[in-house]
Amino acid sequence: MPRTLLSAVTLLVLSVGVVDTAHAHDPKLLDVLSAIDIVPTGDQLRRVVRSPEAALDAVARDASLSLYQRERAISLLSAFPTRDVARRLETLASASSLNSRLQAMAVYTRVRGFAGTDPRGALAFATRSTRASNLEERESAIRGLRWIALPEADAALEKALAAETHAPLKATIEHVQRARAALRRAGDAR
Repeated sequence: MPRTLLSAVTLLVLSVGVVDTAHAHDPKLLDVLSAIDIVPTGDQLRRVVRSPEAALDAVARDASLSLYQRERAISLLSAFPTRDVARRLETLASASSLNSRLQAMAVYTRVRGFAGTDPRGALAFATRSTRASNLEERESAIRGLRWIALPEADAALEKALAAETHAPLKATIEHVQRARAALRRAGDAR
């Protein structure tokens, strides 16, 4: 086969592969994930796709899609605070196939998204994540701890502060501690 024909066939096969991957996702879901002016509810997502949890997980893992769509998919998993979604987020947080930014988004979504419905589970995951080797994951866990209304979250922040060596992240921990203290004072004033 002549080299130019081989190159054209190879390009066509690669192009079809990319198109097939993108078409594997519901176009309506991709439209929702591309929007910048709406945050759909779980019910709205269920009207778009039959199994939004699985569909969002699949989008998050698809490297052919934009980083924005993938981040949105991860964050929108918080609309479904179930054990299955918690496991999906934990798996995404540790998926070596994802870049650190997506992993950090999964950490934050797991902690923040479950702070109200499963605070103990969110706290346990956040505490483990504050010891991650990846700075972005640690920061996401710290920021998520702000929303866990358990006194043990304060202890987790103290331990993280004592162990942290990155000065800007130490400052973030202190900021989160002050924000939590302000919330407590506001609650006490009522």
